[in-house]
Amino acid sequence: MSRLSIDDIQIGMILDEAIKNSNGVTLLPAGVEIGEKHIKAMKMWGIPDVKIQADNDNHNSDEEQVLDPEKFKIASAEMSERFRHTDLEHPAMRDLFKIATIRHAKNS
Repeated sequence: MSRLSIDDIQIGMILDEAIKNSNGVTLLPAGVEIGEKHIKAMKMWGIPDVKIQADNDNHNSDEEQVLDPEKFKIASAEMSERFRHTDLEHPAMRDLFKIATIRHAKNS
């Protein structure tokens, strides 16, 4: 299993862990195949990241797995500000964003 930022999740990935709100109510159960509507809903709910089943681990780098999740979250927020004028839907920009976030988290 790997934890992915909501911006790195792709359609067809499978949730490894249920998504719950602050009251413990399940919003999406484990095992759900993620669709476009799920990604939009998670963004509206303010979900920063989710656990994805191991079959999808190729979407996550080894460097990201060893980073402190809190540092990665802070670095991701700072990089979001720096990349605010770019199209993060573009694959190249999304990869640059991820690389910059990992490096920033490692150096902070």
